Amino acid sequence: MSEPQQPPVPPSADPSAAPPAPPSAAPLAAQPQYPAQPQYPAQPQYSASPQHPASPQYPAAAPYVPEPAPAGNPLGRVALIVAALTLGVSLLLSLLYPVIYSASTFMISIFTIGTGFVTLAGAATAVILGAIAARRPAPHLLAGIAIGIGAALVVARATEWLSMTFYRFF
Repeated sequence: MSEPQQPPVPPSADPSAAPPAPPSAAPLAAQPQYPAQPQYPAQPQYSASPQHPASPQYPAAAPYVPEPAPAGNPLGRVALIVAALTLGVSLLLSLLYPVIYSASTFMISIFTIGTGFVTLAGAATAVILGAIAARRPAPHLLAGIAIGIGAALVVARATEWLSMTFYRFF
């Protein structure tokens, strides 16, 4: 078959002579003639590493968003208030001891026992509420302060009672 780009060679022409080239075309020697190749889309370039079968595609995991911390620990706040009130009452009652000493011995012992129980009950309540509040998933600062104040008051009252008992018998 003849190609449409080249005119057919007349039989009277010399077979060794090259057909005249169109004026706009380059010489035939510079353009090699290859058979027409079908046009396919560009194939992907593969690396030298061995190809593995495609793994199944899973949906992307949602990013980790931490839960916001609660605004506060109301039980810890209550424990701190109880501890602060107990400490205040204990300090106020200790200021009243000089006034009570002018009274009878019976009044002094009633006052001491009464203030001791009030202080011990308030301190124990602060420690228990603080311990419960410290176990909750909330800020622990107020609960820790309440535990510290309450524990210090409990130790102070226990030491005071032990010393009074010791001095009474010896």
